[in-house]
Amino acid sequence: MTDTRPHPPEGDLLQSGPSDKRIPVILLTGFLGAGKTTFLNRILSARTGRRFAVIVNEIGEIGIDGDLIVHGDEELRQLANGCICCTVRGDLRDTVGELAALQPPPDAILVESTGLADPGPVAQSFMIDPALVRLARLDRIVTLADAVHLTRQIVRSPEASRQIAFADAILLTRADQCGSGTRADAIAAIAAINPEAPLRLAQGNAADLDIVLAPLHRLGVHRAPQTPHVHGPECGHDCGHDCGGDHHHHRSDVSTLALRGGELDHRRFLTWIQAMTATDSERLWRIKGILAFAGDPHRYQLQGVHMLLDGASGTAWGHDAPRESRLVVIGRDLDAGRLRLGWESCAAEFQLLETKRIPLSEEESIRHGT
Repeated sequence: MTDTRPHPPEGDLLQSGPSDKRIPVILLTGFLGAGKTTFLNRILSARTGRRFAVIVNEIGEIGIDGDLIVHGDEELRQLANGCICCTVRGDLRDTVGELAALQPPPDAILVESTGLADPGPVAQSFMIDPALVRLARLDRIVTLADAVHLTRQIVRSPEASRQIAFADAILLTRADQCGSGTRADAIAAIAAINPEAPLRLAQGNAADLDIVLAPLHRLGVHRAPQTPHVHGPECGHDCGHDCGGDHHHHRSDVSTLALRGGELDHRRFLTWIQAMTATDSERLWRIKGILAFAGDPHRYQLQGVHMLLDGASGTAWGHDAPRESRLVVIGRDLDAGRLRLGWESCAAEFQLLETKRIPLSEEESIRHGT
């Protein structure tokens, strides 16, 4: 059968050299809400001439990101209920082994990590784990950074700084959704952490894909004018370079809440989610969900970052598919009880109990002085 796929350009790093037949791996990382899944969908939808396999890592017990990925013939694997940089590293080894055994094997493996993952241990796995070293090579770590929220994230969360620090290339997303000052501050903050990594501003077109497909040395570097960096108490490295072991430094107050239910009332849900994000925007880092609204034949896909929400109608529910709503909320010091009550009040069958005033009889009216 003739291969009608477009052929990769000459010099593409994803074409392994004759002496290295291992599968190249691209790790997509970035803090919560940076746009990793959206960018991954763009890669898979483009005619790149490559057969990608995809590994998606989620830290909650309910998988959402896998359902948000638009995939056709690509092999998709999900590593759920654990962070790829620690608890599911053994699963990563097994999954890469399964993908490498496919005939033909994929041209490359795209790994989307969780927003709270430290890319350091993942990179180490591809360098020191014998099974992974034999089958795959880490081609690059691509970090997506949210221009709107980055400066706040790197102060509050060590993971955000480490994702920038470990990057081979950085794509600054949502740069068109903020002012020039905020954008310049984000670029300066990136340069202060990782001045050597090529930095691209996301344009929303095919040029963005170069950060994954093109040789790193060919990527243009975008830097802000010299801006003094204001050092804070968390600018330093959170552990020494000789730090050993598999531990990492997730914030102890990070909360992940997985909510599951049936059909939702559209009006009540929007009222609840908008009120919640307006009230708790500082504590709510990331919201994502697949929702079934009563009377709507299509899945509704919801994405949220702090108080910003973005939703869109997705694919139709199949005849045999259970109309199940799932929502994952990630943040700091979340009030799980209150959030669960709010979620349950959005159920389509939920009925508010009304207290009806029972008219008093004439005798009771006299007794009560009415």
